[in-house]
Amino acid sequence: GINLLTVVVANMGKNASPMGFYARGRAVVGERVELADGSRPHSLVVRTFERYDINRTGALSRSELRTVLRDLGLDLTREQAVTVLREFDVDGSGTLSLAEFAALAIRLGFTPPSDPAQPHPAIVRVFEEFDTNRSGALSTRELRKGLGALRIDLSQSEALRVVRTFDADANGTLSL
Repeated sequence: GINLLTVVVANMGKNASPMGFYARGRAVVGERVELADGSRPHSLVVRTFERYDINRTGALSRSELRTVLRDLGLDLTREQAVTVLREFDVDGSGTLSLAEFAALAIRLGFTPPSDPAQPHPAIVRVFEEFDTNRSGALSTRELRKGLGALRIDLSQSEALRVVRTFDADANGTLSL
């Protein structure tokens, strides 16, 4: 048999992005699908699944699966698509359910984007470096000093304008 990872490595285009096809489509409202670990599929996977489920059966046929994988940069033969389908078709239906497709997406390397509510670790590091008094918030003085170290010189009025623009709780400081 053909190993899926061999297929991926052999067929992945140089410019193909495993995330490239996740951006389009609409979410399935009220979907109650659970994965083997008890979690629910990421909304990007759900939207992608629905976008490629052309006939709206709630499952991806072999041809629909080939289209998804082709858009990923994986141009599979019919035989390779059948092999992938068999490997992930846990219930033996001959199609991929949303949960089965989610397992394939994870196997192909899909990782959900980070939580936008959580700042990137590099931003946290810089913020903590600028926050010299360890208050958890940047004053205009700390902002000016920190940006100055990065060779970005702000006047007091410019720093104040930045703080006023991004000060979500209107306390005169910037917090993460």
